[in-house]
Amino acid sequence: MIAKSESIISRGLFNFSNVTGRSASESSISKSLLSDKFPYSEYCKSLFATKKWTLNSAPCYAAYHVRCGDVDGLKWHIHVQKEDANKLQQVTGPRNSYRKPLEPLMIEAAQCCPGENIIKTFTSLQSLGATCDVTNSYTGGSPINYLGENKSLFSSESNSQYFKDSLTYLITNGCSINTRKQNGDTLLITILFKWYKELTPNVIKFCLDYGSNPDLNNEIGGTPLGYTLTQIRFSYDGGPFEKIYKILKLLVKYGADVNKQITIPGKKLPNLLFVCVDMGMNMREENIKKLIKRLIKWGVNVNARMGEQEKDEEEENFNNNDDDDDIIMLAGTSKSGTTPKVTFNLTDDQKEKDLSTTAETLNVLGYAAKLSQLITIKILLDRIYSLSSPESIKEALNVTSKEEIEQKKYLKSWLNDSGKEKRDKVKIKMERREMKRREKLKRKVKKGKQTENYDDDEYNDNDGDDDGEE
Repeated sequence: MIAKSESIISRGLFNFSNVTGRSASESSISKSLLSDKFPYSEYCKSLFATKKWTLNSAPCYAAYHVRCGDVDGLKWHIHVQKEDANKLQQVTGPRNSYRKPLEPLMIEAAQCCPGENIIKTFTSLQSLGATCDVTNSYTGGSPINYLGENKSLFSSESNSQYFKDSLTYLITNGCSINTRKQNGDTLLITILFKWYKELTPNVIKFCLDYGSNPDLNNEIGGTPLGYTLTQIRFSYDGGPFEKIYKILKLLVKYGADVNKQITIPGKKLPNLLFVCVDMGMNMREENIKKLIKRLIKWGVNVNARMGEQEKDEEEENFNNNDDDDDIIMLAGTSKSGTTPKVTFNLTDDQKEKDLSTTAETLNVLGYAAKLSQLITIKILLDRIYSLSSPESIKEALNVTSKEEIEQKKYLKSWLNDSGKEKRDKVKIKMERREMKRREKLKRKVKKGKQTENYDDDEYNDNDGDDDGEE
């Protein structure tokens, strides 16, 4: 009988050992030491319980308390554990699979602290020796850059006040609003790239009033104007167009250049008009028209050509490499044109394709034609006289696909005698619009109002329209 009981107990211990990897006696010993493996305050234990983390799975750090706005837990780590608020902490364990260190605590607070606790946390951190003059070791940038990544500051329109208070606090304490991360992103670029649903033009204006530069671009060529306009893609029928439109107006008013080259995913475009055309398939016709009219008013270069920037860059790179004798020329000769180098065995089709690729530059009409944007083509030809020249129309026809029968038919109607008649009508319309614009400007000057085109909040986008006339 005793043997049987021992056998049962033995089987029980064996089964327990299989599950836990240690014997029952080992388990009880480790249990008694559980609270001593890492130093935890009551605040740490409460935090671990809230986060559903296992005690003794890893140490606790001040940054964990900062991220949730727990000032009491933060103070315990600074006073008792002697953690430095301005230094990195190398962390190992299950919550650091990317091996990223914990950043200086002002950065952790800016990036993660809930909006309702963030000012209290900033204030406590500074009283404990933290400074704003710290940089993220992983991606660069100061605390101000990471406000744009803190979703709680934008989770509702009313919460934007938390963002404003945080930005004011950091600027008052020495942060520059135009500090860049390693990839060139500023706070303004981050906010417009993230594009939180509750983002309002008022938040953007607040940044601009504090000196945010709307004309800075990041390393890949992304700009505030470009990131704003491309948000059109992410919602049916062009997304929150009115919000996008208001933000574009603010950015231009504060100095953004509509003629600056802009990089959008997969493309480098000469200016904002090309971005508008690229986004055309995501916009309603009336919004395309409204935006193109406004861009013309802002002075966008309607005769810019896509591809010219790349040619300039290639030529610059070529000239910069003049001392490199090992450069191989496509023509099979050296730069001097006398010493043979390498001849490529290309087929005629490959040669033709290579030449067309290198030679191709497109004006905005040709770009719209290439994207099969017939509605946009009609708006461009109605608003921009220089695009209606026979050369421009032929260029657009050359890049129109064979399947676009209606587009080809429309473009051909702008050639020959019928085309001349249409161009004359466009010219008359443009002259009439310009006269109305000048008359309105004179009236405003007499009333003592400011005359900058971009700063005209009373501007009616339908002013001077003759679209109903034939």
